[in-house]
Amino acid sequence: MREVVAAILTGARSPEEISRVTGVRTGCKTECIQPILRLLHAAGIEPKPVEGGWQWYGKTVTIWEISEELKQKYSIKGFYFVEDENLFKKVMEKIQNR
Repeated sequence: MREVVAAILTGARSPEEISRVTGVRTGCKTECIQPILRLLHAAGIEPKPVEGGWQWYGKTVTIWEISEELKQKYSIKGFYFVEDENLFKKVMEKIQNR
């Protein structure tokens, strides 16, 4: 991802511009765009999909971005957002404490 950050710092303002400079995402069009969109967002850039383009679905929601309201609403329908988040935290703690 260093190349993506470097591309943003040197003026790239869209996933397409980043792809032209780095080659990232040229074989993958759906999930590989996620880190690019997040890094652009972190840089204060909100890119818009190319008109007539495809496979540009925006950022995928992560467990950290699900609102408490949605967690509550769907927990009664069999979703385990809180449990998933707690498990993820445990796994990350183990990895960090190696």
